Amino acid sequence: MVMKSRPMAKNGALANIKPRPVGRPTKFKPEFCDVVMEHLTNPNKLGTLRGLAARLNISPETLYRWKRDIPEFSNALQNAQAIQEEKLAQAMLLSNLNTTGCIFTLKNLYNWKDKREVQANVSIADALIDHDNTGTRKRVRWDEEDVIDAEVVSEPTE
Repeated sequence: MVMKSRPMAKNGALANIKPRPVGRPTKFKPEFCDVVMEHLTNPNKLGTLRGLAARLNISPETLYRWKRDIPEFSNALQNAQAIQEEKLAQAMLLSNLNTTGCIFTLKNLYNWKDKREVQANVSIADALIDHDNTGTRKRVRWDEEDVIDAEVVSEPTE
């Protein structure tokens, strides 16, 4: 029996060989997307990503990697989390749940923030400026309308 040799490329490497994936094959299955929806949108409990990872028998790091690398899984997570956020906000507004706990959860899981309005009336009483680009700095004082005075603070050094 005669064995055929593989064709060699110009650089001496074997031609027509597909690279093999490195590492262990993924445990991901498309049906995990249904598990995501079921786990995170369950009306009887507030599902967490750590709990989802445990349910799928994977580490939280693997779950986050799938979220980053597998668009189908990422979309399922985003949709489930949007539904979960909406249910939590509605429950809080209807007073079915502990309001403080809901607010805490929404702030930590969904980046909700307290609205703060800050009004500042700032006036600059004096400043050091070099308005003519000569290197001479002047201390200028003014009120809301006009410049009051200007004095030379430092001369340019040559």
